Amino acid sequence: MPINDYETAVARIVTRNQPAFPSIAPHPEAVYGEEILGLVCGTIRQYASCSSDTAVAATLWTAMTWYLDSIEFAPIALIAAAGDHCDTSALFDVRARISRRPLPTSKVAPHAIFPLIEAHSPTLVIEATDSMSKHNHQFANMITSKPLKAEAFVYGAIRNRNNTKSSTWCAKLICGIGDFPQTILKHSIVLDVQRTSPKDITIPMRRNANDHFIQLTSKLARWSRDQAEAIRYANPATLPELSYSEQECWEPLFATADLAGGKWPQLARLAAQSISRRKAETEEPDASVGLLRDIHKAFTVSHRDRFSTRELIEILCIDNDRPWQSFNEGNPITPTQLAECLREFRIHPKSTRFEGQPMAKGYQLDQFRRAFAEHITQTH
Repeated sequence: MPINDYETAVARIVTRNQPAFPSIAPHPEAVYGEEILGLVCGTIRQYASCSSDTAVAATLWTAMTWYLDSIEFAPIALIAAAGDHCDTSALFDVRARISRRPLPTSKVAPHAIFPLIEAHSPTLVIEATDSMSKHNHQFANMITSKPLKAEAFVYGAIRNRNNTKSSTWCAKLICGIGDFPQTILKHSIVLDVQRTSPKDITIPMRRNANDHFIQLTSKLARWSRDQAEAIRYANPATLPELSYSEQECWEPLFATADLAGGKWPQLARLAAQSISRRKAETEEPDASVGLLRDIHKAFTVSHRDRFSTRELIEILCIDNDRPWQSFNEGNPITPTQLAECLREFRIHPKSTRFEGQPMAKGYQLDQFRRAFAEHITQTH
């Protein structure tokens, strides 16, 4: 047996039979959601320099990690900073301390990461400089893939076993400075960190704060256990001004806020509006809208009413000035990525007839008419 296969097999057995994370005893008494979220939010504000909206979103996401088994979509928490003077480490560290089963990927051997995810559904704590995210192909794919429970798996994580399916269902906390690819941004709650200044009243995280974090995680464990079924069937009201992908990301956070009650439902939605507005003001034009515009051009120039997926990708990649030639880490956009970008407009590939050719997956002009009317004609 090759060495890497042997190491992976051993890792699976070890992670299955031995506890990989400290056991957190749920608090002995019932915990009120408004109370525990307030404590978590206060702790974040104490140690990290961030806006109130960022603190609210960070609090709700952290609580979400404790009932991962009860939800179907787990947005990435992306701690981003515009420059070196913005200290992301404090928010990153405090979130890692309070999230369920934190697993720093920098501390895990590549052959052990997937067995640990499969056995424990941890909170992956990922730094943008982490070499594993750059050099492990399966791991990089897992980070950029849609965090949907039904699709949370990869094939070939074990070397020479391409038919072996490994679970990738876990929460992901990513920290870094600079730009992130759209494949990550699209599925993320972006948490901006403020530039630090002498006026900041945050304090360093002390070793003797251990008891405080143990108390917090104990209460989170109890509250999430008691609310697991309610979260599973929650159907929170969303905000129409959010995009489709933003609504997906915020849904489990809105559910958390609604269950906590008190001021949290309002705080959650105000935070979502603020973060969405900030994102729209600072980011480049939405890649999905740009893709829609290029597809509109393809239909107009060709006078066709349908394209196979393969044809459409070939046409999109003609123009060197457009991003599609290198959208997939330097390679052309894939059929999966194309479908993912169009999902926001409720456009999906379907089996289509082409004259003189067998049926193939593709797209028809009629599928795009509403999206073209809403996003193309209004911007010209």
